[in-house]
Amino acid sequence: MKIFAAAVLAPALSIGLLAAPAQANDLPIPSGAYEMDANHASLVWSVSHIGLSDYTAKFIKFDIDLNLDVEDPTKSTVSAVIDPLSVVTNYPGDTDFDAKISTSDRFFNSGAFPEVTFQSTRVEPTGDTTAKIYGDLTILGVTQEVVLDSQLNGAFETHPFLKKPGVGFTATTTIDRTAFGMDYLVSAVPNTDVPIVGATVDVVIQAEFSLAE
Repeated sequence: MKIFAAAVLAPALSIGLLAAPAQANDLPIPSGAYEMDANHASLVWSVSHIGLSDYTAKFIKFDIDLNLDVEDPTKSTVSAVIDPLSVVTNYPGDTDFDAKISTSDRFFNSGAFPEVTFQSTRVEPTGDTTAKIYGDLTILGVTQEVVLDSQLNGAFETHPFLKKPGVGFTATTTIDRTAFGMDYLVSAVPNTDVPIVGATVDVVIQAEFSLAE
């Protein structure tokens, strides 16, 4: 979900060898501050609905700041801010479900908590192009540690359109919404042990970045 962040975000990967998506040679990219390309980023989350399907939604307004250290990826950092009012559910019914999810005190309560935030605390490379990014996720004023499994998708020494260094990542995580106090409808369907709405939320983040000027 800004929820999540997560994400807010896989900036700090082992980037000793970066495969340029459209070039034959591996290309290094410089360390430094990278800014998210909002036109090529998505933050999608899903949660079980009565055990029959995973209900999927997304946030369309979020920003991720990446400070990338190519020589020592463990020194890389990432932070994210999500606007809970930007939730999109594509709910076809008469109810404004987006407004309900974003403003109700049973869900994101955006009037009292206008931002969801993530701040990395450490990075553990797990392979040449993968890492675990640990960080603090704050929802409804409650902060919990989450772990993002991140994948380096590729990098350009010179982005073909932006004409400056560019890099892209995928990050995934699973959070327990009840840990943040969002426990509405986690009770079971009558005469079953199946929750009406699951406690765990799966988050997928895709993001492209370019070197900040």
